[in-house]
Amino acid sequence: SGVEALERVKTYVPDIMLVDISMPQMTGPEFLARLWQLADTDARLRNIPFIMLTGEDADTLYKYDNIKANPNCKAFLNKMTPLESVASRINSILAHYGKF
Repeated sequence: SGVEALERVKTYVPDIMLVDISMPQMTGPEFLARLWQLADTDARLRNIPFIMLTGEDADTLYKYDNIKANPNCKAFLNKMTPLESVASRINSILAHYGKF
């Protein structure tokens, strides 16, 4: 959940995050807004790349343009994307950041 993730980033900064638009307790966009607030006081959280996952159709994704415009947003993937494709995208992003 987003609540649990916010607690975890206080002690462990991930190399990359997969963020679901629909999560229990708070949405993905709410989670990112809270994460960016935390980044104001913890610089380690400012540049974590993330991939947004969604089950929504392409016609409704316009409402997330502010997330897509964030330089840390490296992909917007449908939840039905094959696992191999998600893993490939993650590996590519991590390689770009010198983490893989």
